[in-house]
Order: sequence, then C-alpha cells, then structure tokens
Amino acid sequence: MKSQPGRILLTTLILTLFTGLIPGTEKALAQKEGDSAGKQASETEINEGIANAKKSIDELTKKIYAKSLFSPQDNDKLIGLKILLYQLWEKNPTNRALAEPLYNTAIILAKRELYEDSIEVLNIVIESFPPLEEAEEEGVTIDYSSKAQKILTKIQEEQNKN
Repeated sequence: MKSQPGRILLTTLILTLFTGLIPGTEKALAQKEGDSAGKQASETEINEGIANAKKSIDELTKKIYAKSLFSPQDNDKLIGLKILLYQLWEKNPTNRALAEPLYNTAIILAKRELYEDSIEVLNIVIESFPPLEEAEEEGVTIDYSSKAQKILTKIQEEQNKN
C-alpha cells in the first residue's frame, strides 16, 4: 500500500499532466478548486470551456475518420476533454450548450472502445437534456437526448453479444 505522500504526489502528477494537454483545463481546474461546490460557472467559463472542447473534439474526430492511430497524447487529450466537460456540466447541469460537446465526446469514446466512459457521458446527456417540448426561439434544437439513447442502446447490444 502506498503512503499518503506517495498518493498526493501521484495525484498531483496526473492533474499536472491533464492541465497541460487541453487549453483552458488548468484555468477550469483552478476555478473548480476555488469555487464552492454548489456555485454555477460563469457564462464566460462555459463559453471558453465549450470552445476548447469543440477544438479538441474536431481534432480527435478527424483522426477517427482518417483512421489515424491515436497517440498517447491524443488518448490523454480525450480523457482530459471528458474531465473538462464533466466539470462544466457539474457547475451548470441544465446548460443546453453542453449537450452537443458531451454527446460528441461520448461518440469518440465509443469509437475508441472506451465503452464505460461513453456510457457514463451518454447517461449525463440523456438525464440532463431531455427533449424540449417546444422549439427554441432561434430555431429547432437537436434532441441530443434521443440521439444519445440510440447510441447507448447500440453499445449495450454490442456488449451483450460479446
């Protein structure tokens, strides 16, 4: 069993690794530590986090469709992306702007065969962003909850076959 200082050092090392991989993650982690548990994220923090997440999602999606190999840095970026989006969702669980990047991250996780992580993110989308009864003023919104449910069902069917 590792000593307490050893665990602290390992945790610090892991957090340091993640904060260097995704722009804005360091800021998000620092704000999370400084914020009280129930405090909502500012609109600026959400927008910056989503913008950074979308950049990472685009890069990783291109690699998947180009059938490129993921480097260890790409895998770290993917897990860091999941952590960043989870932190933003935890602060603002009803902010619908998070539905798309969470859904897209779940798709990437599934394509990388990280099914447990994908299922976790899909469940967040399904539970947090149910279909709207009416269209938003800007136009029709995409029902990520239903899309997530379809993907979740496919993953579960695939896992039951194996």
